[in-house]
Amino acid sequence: MSEKKFSADNSHKESAKLRDEYWEKSQKNPIIKGLNSGKSLAEVLRAFPDFKEGFKKGEILNCVKCSDGRVNNTDGGEKLGLAGSGILFNESELDNFVHRNYGQIKEVTSHENCGAGAVKYAQMVAAGETMPEGITNSDELAQWFAKKMAKLLGANYRHIAAGEFTCPVHRERLVVIDGTAKFDPNQLDYFPPTFISAALGLGADLEYVAKEARLLAGISLGNHGFDARFNSENPFYLMIIADNQNQLTLVKETLQDFVDKQNGRVKLVGVLRPE
Repeated sequence: MSEKKFSADNSHKESAKLRDEYWEKSQKNPIIKGLNSGKSLAEVLRAFPDFKEGFKKGEILNCVKCSDGRVNNTDGGEKLGLAGSGILFNESELDNFVHRNYGQIKEVTSHENCGAGAVKYAQMVAAGETMPEGITNSDELAQWFAKKMAKLLGANYRHIAAGEFTCPVHRERLVVIDGTAKFDPNQLDYFPPTFISAALGLGADLEYVAKEARLLAGISLGNHGFDARFNSENPFYLMIIADNQNQLTLVKETLQDFVDKQNGRVKLVGVLRPE
């Protein structure tokens, strides 16, 4: 499924208008409507027997892109989502990822205005860490890291300019926490705008998975996303698509404390991968 590309040159007023339009559109999305009505995720998905078509057969999805919903389908290709294409990994986590996935990833991308890159840059500045040579801002850091990741994996590197975004503003209603590393919601026309985090399916530990989920939810719950529109009646969803029941249970337990602190603005739902 392809989406219209939008110009990145939009004013604050235009962005606010777009968010209003996207919010009203997403309120009519059948998955959001079903979940908001109190149905379980499994109940909602029963209406879509082709849900299993969103899962790649065989090997994992093999193009690493940021979890950011604006780069979900910029080229009609596959997506293996990681926040900032993995920029939040510590050295041990990065080594583990490369060890597990070397030779399986064909491309790693970066993109303009990366929120995870901005977080990492701020963390490094606050800690007094030395930046890589020539790096003066968060976008440069995000590109530097993605190039490094691509080299470590033996993959190609590509940068996605803001003009290539499928939408100039954040309009995500949920984050998919993919425990299969094979789910691509871009193949399903009825799926709502979403962040995608495949760290769980790639063997990342539960705390890292939770770190990505918290960061991505924070983007939508803040002024870069739908912000105050999220409430107990219209929550942001953390949607776990698990490979097995044990995985589903462990992720729910790990994220429950975060959800409990959001005063109903975040809801945790999950389902097992369809057979």
